[in-house]
Amino acid sequence: MKKIRKLISLIISVLLLGVSFVITNAAVYDTKLLSVYMDSMLFSGNKEAVIEGTGNPGDTIYLNLYSSDNEIIESAATTVNQDGRFVVSFMAPESSFEEYKIVLYVNGTEFAALKNILFGELWLASGQSNMQYPLAQSRTGQQMFSEGKKLSKYLRVLMVPAYPSYNGSTSIIPSEPQNDIVDAIWVNGENTEIYSMSAVAYFFAEKLMSELNVPVGILNSSLGGSALRSWLSREAIDSDSEVKQYLKNIGEYIEADDWYKSERNIYQDITANYNQKIAPLKNFRPTGMIWYQGETDLMIGNTQYDKQFDLMQKTYTELFNHSDGLLPIIYTQLASYQYSDDNTILSEWNINYTKMQARENNSRAVISIYDIPLTYLPEAGLIHPQCKEEVGERMAVSALGLVHKKYSSYTAATPEKIQIKDDGIYVTFTDIGKKLTCPEKTLEGFSVCGSDGIYVSAGAEIVSDDTVRIFSDYVSDFCGASYAYTTNNGNANLYSEYEDGTLFPVSMFMTDSSLDSHFWHEKSWADCDEGQTWFTENDTFSGFYDTWKGNNAEITVNEENMLETECGLGIKANRKCFSVSPILTYKDGIKTKSFSNVDTDYSDYGKMSFLIRNNGNNDIIFEGVKFYTNSVTWYSPEIEGTLDCAMTIPADGQIHRITLDLNRLYHLENECSLSYDNEKIDSVTEIEFDFSSDSSGSDISIDSISFSPTSESFGTRYDVNVKNADNPIEYFTGIVLYFVGIIAALFNL
Repeated sequence: MKKIRKLISLIISVLLLGVSFVITNAAVYDTKLLSVYMDSMLFSGNKEAVIEGTGNPGDTIYLNLYSSDNEIIESAATTVNQDGRFVVSFMAPESSFEEYKIVLYVNGTEFAALKNILFGELWLASGQSNMQYPLAQSRTGQQMFSEGKKLSKYLRVLMVPAYPSYNGSTSIIPSEPQNDIVDAIWVNGENTEIYSMSAVAYFFAEKLMSELNVPVGILNSSLGGSALRSWLSREAIDSDSEVKQYLKNIGEYIEADDWYKSERNIYQDITANYNQKIAPLKNFRPTGMIWYQGETDLMIGNTQYDKQFDLMQKTYTELFNHSDGLLPIIYTQLASYQYSDDNTILSEWNINYTKMQARENNSRAVISIYDIPLTYLPEAGLIHPQCKEEVGERMAVSALGLVHKKYSSYTAATPEKIQIKDDGIYVTFTDIGKKLTCPEKTLEGFSVCGSDGIYVSAGAEIVSDDTVRIFSDYVSDFCGASYAYTTNNGNANLYSEYEDGTLFPVSMFMTDSSLDSHFWHEKSWADCDEGQTWFTENDTFSGFYDTWKGNNAEITVNEENMLETECGLGIKANRKCFSVSPILTYKDGIKTKSFSNVDTDYSDYGKMSFLIRNNGNNDIIFEGVKFYTNSVTWYSPEIEGTLDCAMTIPADGQIHRITLDLNRLYHLENECSLSYDNEKIDSVTEIEFDFSSDSSGSDISIDSISFSPTSESFGTRYDVNVKNADNPIEYFTGIVLYFVGIIAALFNL
């Protein structure tokens, strides 16, 4: 078959050259290719390769494709139409590392030659700033760039500028789809310009190149801050009455006749990016698209994102003449960022991404990235995590599964079946690859609630290849469970394991969103497993902070102090009186502020318990826990069943469990005063664990701080026990309240 094609190509070339020879006094016409065609570019292998240009109407255009040894492989011909445009196409050879040459003629005279042409795997990479984020600023790429490392010459990237020129200006946005991008350039891995390409797209391409053993090309077209609607065509929007009406309702539909009546916004206006940065790529035949976008739409409250996403996929399928179903799209959930005071808004957005994928399971894949480090460059800002390698590589794994069928799964695993039993909630997942797995000793990131809707931290175990049991001793009537359902959930560690050992984090989920719930916000301090915790606050105060702080004590978090889970909190005192506190606040100038993603409401919890061990030789007094509601006021819970906030921890080296009753709170730790229920701790600014000993040098381990819910409200009570008085003030308070209580009882108050 190849020999027949070559023979036909040769005959066409000879005939066309013969035609050109009979033209007398042939002139060299101003015939040229569009700007997106140049040396070192890449076409999709074994697909239609389309080349477009301009010339004089009626001129004959023909093309020869030459192999590396200068043999004609393909030939094709066309005629310039009456609009002065021509399109010539041929069947591309199979993907390989061989470099070809394409020569074009007008009426027998050569007018263009494209050298070092590759045929391979071509993908469109688009979205907003986290896709645009350059390789040179990524964690891995930064080092490669500083070392001047040359990358693979078989990586080919069409660099579409962020702000393409139109009529000689980058500030004018055209109202119609454009045919070309005059300032786009093709670069390969050996060019220094490669470091300004999308970092996500680079790591995606490198993984594909390694796995498929073919050259990879990227159509690199993104813009930071851009809304999804700016990547849609007017034709598509007008064809969908629901999308069009929604855009009209929010005042974002722009009539064509009104386009130039005011200054246009390339980030927000409909079609703005499509017209300049997608439509001109119509002659390419990408295998699929990778997409990292949604931050802007989440911020502006786009409630129709899924519909617009559907429309984008349909539009791009038609634009790129993708005939095998819908154009494959691989996209990512969004990284942790404090989009609002509601710590569930990001999780709900990311869960919606999984629902979007399920609607078109054969052409879409979505990845989870909540486990990727959130470190960022100050100049790039918190919303742009520096670690892009994992994102790109996971997208490549999805591509290898979705398109190339290397894996049985290719998208983040999601719940398929929920079973509520007496011993917990069983969640069965779909898209698990070979099996579910956890690379650590203990599954984390889970919470569970009963009919009261109050979520508490939960245990979890993998009970079969595709099923997890979620449970808690503090919930008896299981109703709902969640996983990684909060702004910061870096400790969540449930993965799908693929056939070759690749790990893919499962998606966050909420089994029942109908419950009126107090959701569980991750409390790394309560697990006592991490010495530092990542806080997502703002560009100034986000980052890693110590999980705990000590007063008159040194603290460590390590396996040596483990009492139940992976690690434990070690406390070594240097004074007789000492305390420790979890980090809940930060200093903004002279102001103390609570971190936005910290749960300050403890009013739904009835009990708090923790494990403690005295590692020293002297008894230690646990003086109590202080829940501060402002800088000078606190409430201390009673140790369950004692009418006292304190107890002795003997020097026996044994593990003890302390349970505190949050519905018996003593104001300023005055056990001889009134006691209050948990409604008093609905806005907590600090939590402090206080200790004392007859000598300095105390050594304590603490682990597994947990909370259990309550559905009862107890109000204010007289809990007067003068024997518990620790000082004259408490003694006097107790005497007074004793008589007040008698009077109140006599008069039924």
